[in-house]
Amino acid sequence: MFHGLWFMHGCKTILQEVSHSQALYLLKSCNNNLVSSIFMKANVTFLRPGDEEVRDNGSHDANDFHCA
Repeated sequence: MFHGLWFMHGCKTILQEVSHSQALYLLKSCNNNLVSSIFMKANVTFLRPGDEEVRDNGSHDANDFHCA
């Protein structure tokens, strides 16, 4: 088991298709899950105020994401 915070992909939010293809949003919920439920490792960069977003290449296969 692991206890983790959750991110939501921009396409699953109200922004849907206008969202950046590599944008994640941190949710205020967490819970316990089985380790076997982990699909793959994601590289997440937390952007600070003033940081520029990476140019959106439209790739939905990417493993590199950002969260503001």
